[in-house]
Order: sequence, then structure tokens, then C-alpha cells
Amino acid sequence: MNLNQLKGLLPYFGILIIFSCIIFYPELQGKKLGSHDSVSWYGAGKELLNYQEKGEDIKWTNRVFSGMPLYSIGGEFYGNVLMKIYYKSAEVFPNQIVNMFLIFSCIFLALLLLKINRNIAFFSALAFGLNTWIIDSLIASHSSKILAIAFLSLVFSGYLAFVQRKSWAGLISIGIGLMWAIGVNHVQIVYYGAMAMGVMALGLLIIKFKEGKIMDFIKKNLIILPIVLVAILGNLSSLWVLKDYSKDTMRGGKTELIKPEANSTSKEGGLDINYAFSWSYTPQELFNFIVPDAMGGSSNYKVKPGKSRLGDAIGRDSIPLYWGEQPFTGGPNYIGFLVFFAVIFTMFYWKNPIRFIFLSIIFLFGIMGLGKHFLEFNELLFNYLPFYNKFRTPTMSYSMINLSVVFLVAFGLNHLILNYKNEKEHVLKSLKLSAYTIGGILIIGYLMIQNLGFTSSQDMEMFQNNTQILQLVIEDRIQFFKADWLRSLILFLVGLGLIWGLMKETISKNAFIYSFGILMILELWNVSNRFYDKNAFLKCEKIEDLVPNESYNTFMVGDTTHYRMINTTTNVFNDNTDGYRYSNIGGYSPAKLYRYQDLIDMHLSKMNMNVLNMLNMKYFVSEQNGEKVVQQNPDACGNVWFPKRIQYAKNANEEMDSIGVSNPKQTVWVDTRYQNETKFDANPDTNASIYLSKYHPDHMEYISNSTKGGYAVFSEIWYRGNEEWNLYIDGKKEKMIRTNYLLRGAYIPAGTHKIEMKFEVSQLDLYKKISIASSWLLFLSSIAFLILINRKNKNA
Repeated sequence: MNLNQLKGLLPYFGILIIFSCIIFYPELQGKKLGSHDSVSWYGAGKELLNYQEKGEDIKWTNRVFSGMPLYSIGGEFYGNVLMKIYYKSAEVFPNQIVNMFLIFSCIFLALLLLKINRNIAFFSALAFGLNTWIIDSLIASHSSKILAIAFLSLVFSGYLAFVQRKSWAGLISIGIGLMWAIGVNHVQIVYYGAMAMGVMALGLLIIKFKEGKIMDFIKKNLIILPIVLVAILGNLSSLWVLKDYSKDTMRGGKTELIKPEANSTSKEGGLDINYAFSWSYTPQELFNFIVPDAMGGSSNYKVKPGKSRLGDAIGRDSIPLYWGEQPFTGGPNYIGFLVFFAVIFTMFYWKNPIRFIFLSIIFLFGIMGLGKHFLEFNELLFNYLPFYNKFRTPTMSYSMINLSVVFLVAFGLNHLILNYKNEKEHVLKSLKLSAYTIGGILIIGYLMIQNLGFTSSQDMEMFQNNTQILQLVIEDRIQFFKADWLRSLILFLVGLGLIWGLMKETISKNAFIYSFGILMILELWNVSNRFYDKNAFLKCEKIEDLVPNESYNTFMVGDTTHYRMINTTTNVFNDNTDGYRYSNIGGYSPAKLYRYQDLIDMHLSKMNMNVLNMLNMKYFVSEQNGEKVVQQNPDACGNVWFPKRIQYAKNANEEMDSIGVSNPKQTVWVDTRYQNETKFDANPDTNASIYLSKYHPDHMEYISNSTKGGYAVFSEIWYRGNEEWNLYIDGKKEKMIRTNYLLRGAYIPAGTHKIEMKFEVSQLDLYKKISIASSWLLFLSSIAFLILINRKNKNA
């Protein structure tokens, strides 16, 4: 691409910026996105931010789940230079506007690389960004997964461009796209992208085999491999951390418990299948792709006065109309009816075999998104496909469908405007077949949804057996569905009419592109706007200012000791709010330590006081007379103590059961396999003392003083003891023992001693250096390569 070509693209990028500003205009008013996940992050990440303000980075926090690594939350463990550039840019400009512009731009550039007409590429990019799932995800602060999809579009187009026509710019697109896609740290989307790329590679292999160009295919893929390797190495530090960390989390860890209550982690490593498949589409819910309110749209549907029988009856503008089988949803995955129309037309009209590659991706990921409703296939993937059981929410696999349909639309419309005058008979035949297919899908879908009765098994519980309210809900669901079905039917006729007009030359080529493109964008924005909660943006200087400051905080704010608290007035294990100010026993993380999840399942969910005491729960918040009040717990064990007795458990079940019925100050439990690892003498010295002298999340310091040595229990969560968490007594490394199932213990000799616990991740620094070097190599070589290509084109 030369300078003049680049200048020609500037107006398009300018319009994409304007669109991004229009969609997220509240950010231009000084408002910040105050969605639950956006605000929640500051609860988990506040301790990190506090230390970063001092110029120091930490890798451990005590603000959630009594202590866990920061790897899934934040921190400077990554070395990807390109991601650092992005993060710095996002700090300067309004965050969601930047994200939206990046999403639009990636799709636009990806399609241009495939020689798609600029206007078609432009409208296709807008169509992708205005998908309801994209907008809803950004509003929910799930931008990493959407950015990962957008960056993967560069990988897809780069691979097609290089393998099909040896476009050297395709190599740059693969490298930069993959480095960014991995860098945004949404492994599940990248995993799906790798699966889709596998389908694409297999499809192109078959095509090249039929063309007799199998060696050409192999050579090109061998050239691509080093680019992929460098992109992966550019993210080595973050990938290593996540892979290594996952072995101790509920996503990859292996619980030792054999108990029906401990059903949140798999004994084979990975998530429990029932938990992992909670968010699964039913086959009928697939109709959402073309009729957005087919299953009620949203669990929190925003309605205008006079538009909803239920809303008017109960005086609310937000009502639960969704009646599918997912626990809840913010909106359907509506790809746009005109987009769907163009996809079906492309499948009949565009004779390029590449269309079957994208059709295969749509088919495969369509089945995957059904999760538990197509268990015969998806259970095989869950049990046998490497790493697949580490992920939850099967509906996220539809991200690959969203990407595939945009490519198909662009390819189909581009071929149409280039060849329609010479292929009129073929176009009209394809249009006729498309009409029969789409008409049949609309009729079958209507009958299918109608037959389900517009109610689900969750309704009676949700509406507390109030049949009158339920009847109003059903009437709303029927009304909204029929209106959307009729809307889709009209759009169907409009799509037919536009292509028919192009064939009859009653409208010009450019008029067709603009008419189809503008209608596609308007109808998508109209639907996305239904589920766009503008109230999620709030006026504030910083997002963290939106963290609630409850009245009970005044009671604890003066306590500067290191303690933990628990708030029983919230969803304890799904809320990070209190972590903003205190070390919290609760919290939220999709990748919490599996031992802690076991503790939640067995004891914390039941508020077992023995277990809460061993976690140094000094304060608990409860509701009394409609107010939140804080109470001090006099039985909290403190940061460290010498127990009176040490008992040995023969297995994990006995250890877990025992800590629930034993006074932790008196008796601690150690797995019998560690019985010979150190001394386990109790300390009978009534004057013995041991206390925390200096708190630092990565470096705790204690002082002990006793006439006789003894086994001490530290109220700190066990994670990689003697590997990454190391214990030093007077500067000499000593042995730690896992105690009370998930705490740390150690033998402390007689006398006065300084005890230190340090979180030391020795390999991380090396991997970070490799990441920095690799990302710079790819970035600088890409720039040099573009300069050489540009010079070559000038001299040609």
C-alpha cells in the first residue's frame, strides 16, 4: 500500500472514529462506564494500584478470597510491547471509544487485505461492530474478548491472503494480529480462533490438493510457522503464567476431595461440565440470530412506557422477558437479518470453495454453542480435546460465527458488484434459491417458537407462582416476537428487492452498495440500541470513584492491622466491592484457586465459624433492622499462632471435615503424607509469642519469641509453597507445610527469630525478557517489511 492509497483510506477511518464517538458518546461527556465488572475490577485490583502508585509492582493480593496471585487480575508480568502501547493509549483516550474504533478498523483492514471493495469492507466492519453481542459485551466491560476477535480477523485474512495469492502483507497481518490477539489475555477466544484456523487450514489443504498445488501449500505454511512462533514468544511471559497458574485453579486444578458438595472442580483437572455448560443455547434459541426477540431478548429488557403490558402493570422500565434456558442474558447474539440474507445469497451465488470453509466454521461452532443441549458431541470435546475443559460459557464460541459471516458477506457482495452484469442468470437463480431457503427458515422458526408456548421452567420460580404476572409476561413475549418476525420478513423483501433492482439496472452499483450497507447498519443499530444501557455510564473522574462507600466502612477504616472481613449482605463469592478497602474472604474471580473453591463448597458457603476464624475473619458485616452493621469477631485467630495440638489426616476428606469441627487455635490438621517433612511439636510455652511485624503482599515479616520451638500456623493461603512462596528464618530458607487444607505452616525453633515469607517467581523475569525481545523483533521487522514492499511497488 503506497502513500496515496493510505491517504484514500483516511476518510474511512475518520468516519469510523465518528461512529465510535456516536456509539459511546457518554464518554465524551466525561462519564465512565460503571458496569458491574468495570467497577468490580477495582475491588480485586486496588492493592495492586496502591503499590503501583509507589512505583512498585506486586504479584499477590489479599483483597480477594483471602489471598491469590494477581495473574488473572493485572500486573506487569507481560512483556508484549504492542500491548503496552495499546494500554497506554487507552489511558489517554476514552476507553470504549478506543476499543470500538480498534474493532471497526481491524475488520476494515482485514477485508481490504483480501481485495474487498472499500465501501463493502467499510459497511461490513460497521456491521460486525454493531452486532448486539459485541455492544453488550463492551457495555459489560468484556472488551478483551471482543478485541481478541477483532485481532483474529487480521490473522484469518492474512492467512487467506498469503496462502491464496502470496501476499507478503498477509504475513505481517498474521504476526501483528496474533500477537495482539494473545496479548489482550482472553485465552478462550484465542483457543476458538486456533480451532477455526485449523478448519481453515484443512479446507485450504483440500482446495490446494484438488488444484495440484499441495507443495505450494506446504511451503507457504512453513514460512508462516516462524511468524506464529515469534507472535507466541512475544506473549511468552503471560502465557507461561496463565498455563502454570491454571494448574492450581478451579479451571485446571484437580481436587482431592471425594464429596458431592465439592462439585465445582473436576477430579481430572478442569471445570465441572455442568458449571462449564451453564450458558448454552437451545436449538430453538439459534433463531435469535435473525429474530432478536425470539426468546425474549434480555433478562433485563429496557422498555418504554406503553410498549409493555408487564412494564405498565408493575411500573418498571426494566423487565425479565428472556425465557430461554441460560441463567440470564444481557441480549441475543443478533447478527442482523440483512447480514444473514447476504450470507445465504453468498452460499448459493459465490462459487469459490472458500465459502465452504466458513460454512464449516459456522456449523462447528454453532454446535459447540449448544453445549449441554447437544451433549453427544460437546461432551466428547469437553473430555478429550486438550484444554477445552478449562473454559466455560459455550455460547462464546459464537464469536467465530460472527466473524465468519462478516467475511462471507464481504466476499459475496464484492463478487456480485464485480460480475453481476455477466452473471445475471446465475444471480437470479441464486436469488430464487435464497428466497426459498430464507422463507423456509422464517416459517419453520416461527412455528418452532410458537410451539414452545413462550414460557420456560424458570418462570414460575422467577414470578413466585403469580399466574397473572406470568400471563402479562407471555403476552409481551408474543407481541415482541411477532413484531420482530414481521420486521425480519420486511427486511427479507427489501434485500430481495435491492438485488433485483441491481439486476434490472434500476439502481446503480454504488447505489446498491450504499443502500444495502446503510440499511444493514441502521437495522443493526436499532436492535443493539434496545440492549444498550446508557445508565451504565456515570459522571465521575475515575471509575474507582463508583465503588460504593458504605456507612459501615467508618467502623473499620481506622484499623491498620492486617485482618480479613466478610460481608454477608452481598453475594459473598461474586462481589469484589469490599476488596477495594479490605482483605476480603469473599470476592469474584473466574479463576480462583481450586482449594479455596473447595473451602467455599464445604464450609464458607455455610459460614462455618471455625474456618472463618482460621482465616483471621476479624469483622463481619450483617443486616440488622434493614441496615448494614459491622461486628467484631473476638475469636479470629490472627495472622499467625502456635496451636496446642497437631493432628494428622489420612486424606483430603478427613482434613476438610476436621477443620470444620476443630477449634483452629487449639488443633490444626496436617496431611499424613507430610508427617516426616519437619518437626510437628506443639509449643507449651504460655509466654511464647509470634506476630506479623511488617505487611507486604509479596513479602511478609514476622517475629517469634519462645523458650521452646513449636509448629506455627500462618493465616495465609497455600499456593506453590517452597516453590514460589518461600519461608526464611533469620535469612535461611526453611520448609513450609500445607496445613488445614489450604493454610501455611512451619516449625519455628526456640529463641527470637525474624521470619520472612517471600513470593518469588524466578522464571518470570526470563520469560518477560524473551517476550519484550520477540515483540520488538516482530514490530520493527513488520515496519521494515512494509517499507521494502512500498519501495518495490514504486519501482515496479
